[in-house]
Amino acid sequence: IKVTMIEDIFTESIDETRSLEYDDGDAIFYFIDTMDWSESALMPTACLYSNSGDDEIVFDLYKKNHNQCQKNKMGRYKTDVGTFVKAYVKQKELMEEKYGIEYEAPDGEIMDYTTCQQAYVNNKMYYLKLGCREDNGKGFAIHAYTDYYCS
Repeated sequence: IKVTMIEDIFTESIDETRSLEYDDGDAIFYFIDTMDWSESALMPTACLYSNSGDDEIVFDLYKKNHNQCQKNKMGRYKTDVGTFVKAYVKQKELMEEKYGIEYEAPDGEIMDYTTCQQAYVNNKMYYLKLGCREDNGKGFAIHAYTDYYCS
């Protein structure tokens, strides 16, 4: 998983016992960290559209006692749209399971488009991938490409 730190504000020391594993298939990533993230929050700030198909989400991460993302900002980060959406949905599912917080997961077919997928539209072959809306950078859209790499 590629997550790029744009702005680091978090200066407390963290126990560096972390591991990360990512399977590019249908599996979601595996992440272990000693920090308690249950009261943390993230706030998407921008969706960066790219003609090359490499759209990215920029988000701020807040530690506990953040007062609805008003204070205790840890940093600003960015990652690709597919990774962000998969992680967000997985986190919501885990919270539903652990705390009983109701969450209606997106249609499974939509999740397929977090990576480039072949599809036929009006008998013509395209490759579709979830990305940022082109018009305002807020929200997502399915983009159609003519190449296998969605670029």
